[in-house]
Order: sequence, then structure tokens, then C-alpha cells
Amino acid sequence: MKKFRHGIVISMLALLLSSASINFIQQPVIAATENSSTKVSQTSTNTNFKINASAGIAVDVNTGKILFKQNDQTALPIASLTKLLTLYVVLQQIKAGKLSWNQKVTPTASICSLSQNSELASVPLQTNQQYTVAQLYRASLIYSANDAVMLLAQAAAGSQQKAIDLMRKQAKAWHLQKATIVNTCGLNNKYLGNNRAANSDPNGENMMTAEDVAIVARHLIQDFPEVLKTSQITTAKFDNFQMKNWNLMLPGAQYADKNIKVDGLKTGTSDAAGACFVGTTLLNNHDRLITVVLHANGSDNTGKRFIVTDQLMKYVLNNWQVTTILKAKQSNQHLKTVTVPDGKVEELGVVPKNNVQILLDKEDKNNQVVYKQTNKKLTAPVEKGKVVGDIKVYNNDKLGYLPQCKQNQTQLIAKENDPKANIFVRMWHKVISIF
Repeated sequence: MKKFRHGIVISMLALLLSSASINFIQQPVIAATENSSTKVSQTSTNTNFKINASAGIAVDVNTGKILFKQNDQTALPIASLTKLLTLYVVLQQIKAGKLSWNQKVTPTASICSLSQNSELASVPLQTNQQYTVAQLYRASLIYSANDAVMLLAQAAAGSQQKAIDLMRKQAKAWHLQKATIVNTCGLNNKYLGNNRAANSDPNGENMMTAEDVAIVARHLIQDFPEVLKTSQITTAKFDNFQMKNWNLMLPGAQYADKNIKVDGLKTGTSDAAGACFVGTTLLNNHDRLITVVLHANGSDNTGKRFIVTDQLMKYVLNNWQVTTILKAKQSNQHLKTVTVPDGKVEELGVVPKNNVQILLDKEDKNNQVVYKQTNKKLTAPVEKGKVVGDIKVYNNDKLGYLPQCKQNQTQLIAKENDPKANIFVRMWHKVISIF
């Protein structure tokens, strides 16, 4: 019986090899998932850059790529940077239909009392007046008004405690394990009086790491990009009160840089937090940069956080470059073929559906660009342009990415048509798979 089977196999081999009509080229078998890397040579520049602050970080919004970090894992007071998280929760409630922009809110006497303290940033709320959610939102983001954001949070959640609970829940969802949230505005609790949440530290203050703040800012910009239209407003009125944006890096402001257009995002100041700032600008036409500076140092008390931010932004813009690693619908040596067992072409070439760009550090002479390809199981026929897998591309450097961020990814598509092979070729494929 074995001799009979071997005879059939030999006869089939002879028939297939002698057939002039079959054009068969055996290709090496490629694994379904590939990991490969290449070194991209860059020019070395400043390798010892530091910022004059307790902590800081710079991040690409699109991918979550970290472009600079310094003491980014230490929890520090964040003052009014807190409002970025508060406003995220408020915008979620508006999106869910639980709050509307035109909805009117009446302030409590205890919240109005904050405006009586000239040390604090507040708008002149009155207990006998009502204010729209839109008014309170603009006052919170442009003027960093503590009373406005507390009233807004209360309207969104029902109470200060419930608003804090929502903020804590969101921080937990983002895995901000070192974040401490004790109020909705960022002041030290000692200023809040009856507005202080029950059982909270009378002198408590909100704390986050620089990385935490970057994660909050990134989510806010990605999920609610309209905040940038408000954050770049330099002056606005709240009833008859003139509000001025505390962000002095906006175009035309004292610390603006003519070569860097800053359009956000939020300042923060307290005795414990010092001078803090989350800044944002464009890296190019579609990539956005976030910088976080916590407790800036320097002799210029008014502008030290902006001076440090300007230095950090310049560092990133000068030392990182956006590089197209894969071009749409073009072959690349790092793309592995996909296997089509019953196809006329058993190992089918692939091309990326879209361009893939990553940021490369000019300081690093040995940037490690990693290509991680995943192919689908395919059966013929396969049409040109059919999605046959995907590929992730990322820079495997020491700085890494923000937690839970996806690397640049695109779908892979078939480079050409691959019709179903005739019965003889399919039989040949099965035969050689045995051996």
C-alpha cells in the first residue's frame, strides 16, 4: 500500500514538473507575525537638555510618543491644571445630553464668596443672577475662574462631591494611579470653606505626575478638540467683567514666540504647585505637541513657566523630525509577503493602505524603528487592494510612549490580484507541505 501511494506521488511530481503550462516559483514561507527593525542614522545634537522645573514632559498627541521627560513619575501639586480634568467631565455630560450649553445655573452663596478673595482668580458671581453653562465654561478655561468651574462642576454632577467622584472615576479609567483629586478647581482646600468635600483634608491639594497631566490634556484635545478654539482666546467678557487669558504665550502676548504658535492650553499656580503650564502647538500640519511644566524655576516670577515651555518646545521642534516610514501603496523591504495556500501566487506581496509617519530623534544615532506585521489567513481568489493584514511601526527608544497608546498603524493591502490556482498547483502545494 505504501509503495502504491509513493508511486502516485512520483507520478504527480513528474506530471507537474513536465507541464510547461504551469509557471511555479517556490518562495520561502513567512511567519504570520513579523518583527523587524532597522537603524536610522541621525545627526547628534544636544544630548543633555534639561528644563529648569521640578518636572516636565513633551508628548505627540497623535501617537502618545514621549519626546522629552524629566521627573515625570513624581506626583506634585497641579493647582488649576486640575480644571482640564474637570472640564473633560463637564464636556462628557454635555455630550451625553445631561447638560446643555444654554442651561442656566444659579450660584450658591458659598461659591459666590470665592470672588470676594482678591488672591484668587474668580469672576464676580451673584446669587441673584443666573449664568449659562457656556459662560461658566469660557470663564473656567480662559480666566481659570475657580468659582465658575466649581459651579459648572456642580451643575454637571449635582454636587461638588459627585463631581469629584466623576473625576476620580475618569482618572482611574486612564490608569492615573498616582493622581489625588480633592476638589474641582485646584485650589488648596483651605480656601474652599463650605465648598470643601466631606471628609477631605482641610489643607489638601490635587496632585498628579507630569505624565498624568499629559494624559489628561491629550484626552481632552483628542475627544473635545473644540477646547482649542476657546483656550486661544486672549480676552473676553463675563457680563461686564473683562477676562484676560493667563496664558502669556498666545500670539501677541508678552511671552509669545514668533516662530511657535501656541494655542493652548492651561496655566496653574499655587504656593505648593508653583508656576505650572500645559502648552500646546502644532509639530506640523497634522501632528500636535503637548508640553507640561510643573513648578518652573527662575527669576522671572511672571514668565518663568513660559520661558521654560518655550525652551522645551524649541528643543522638541529642533530635535525631532516627522519621517515617512511607509508610503501608501508602495512596496517596502520591511513588508513581508502573505501566504495564500490555494493561490496562483502562494506568497503575495503587500503594500500599506496609507502613509505611516513616526517621529525620530535627531540626537539618537541609532533610532530603532520597529515593524510589527500581522497577516490574515487568506484563501484565493484575492483581489488587488484587499485588506490582508496590518502593520504597527514605532520608535523603540528609551522615552517610549504614554501608557495604552497605540503605535502608528495602517492596514496592509494586496499588491496584485491572486486568482485561485488550478488543481495541479493546489495538489503540488499540498504535496510539498507534507515534506
